[in-house]
Amino acid sequence: MDAKTVYLSMLDELHRSFRAETRDLTPEQLYFQAAPDANSIIFLPWHYARTEDGAMHRSFGGTPIWEADGWYEKFGLSSTEGGGSFGPAEIAAFKPELSLVTEYFTAVWQFAVEAIKNASDDDLTRVLNPERPNMTVARTIESLLIGHGYWHLGEVRFIKGLQGMPFGR
Repeated sequence: MDAKTVYLSMLDELHRSFRAETRDLTPEQLYFQAAPDANSIIFLPWHYARTEDGAMHRSFGGTPIWEADGWYEKFGLSSTEGGGSFGPAEIAAFKPELSLVTEYFTAVWQFAVEAIKNASDDDLTRVLNPERPNMTVARTIESLLIGHGYWHLGEVRFIKGLQGMPFGR
């Protein structure tokens, strides 16, 4: 099995799991915060998709879907916002409809699948920053998409557990 097949399989499972974990939740469950500075469930797939969108476009070129397709306007946020700088007030105020998050999440996933499918070995081994020669396109997929994504999926499952819910199978 080649690297692209592994990446696509892992990312497919990640995206499927995010959808399975969130699809039947009520707004109260989606927006629940265990503490004032804790993430809500709704924040996590959105933030992950923003990271995936930016990383894939930095790796393969073009403008992130967030900006190019005006998603930031649909969410009422700035074109540069990715959630990493959100404080407690911003997280508490972040209450988009799940359908909006899912639609953006899906659009980003579709771009990622096509970019990875069409990537050559040279694309995957290309260094993105000469000052960090170990940060190749492949390493970006492994760390920012796969590692970061599973970390946030674990948070979703933990927050569901705090609310007395099992995680999806």
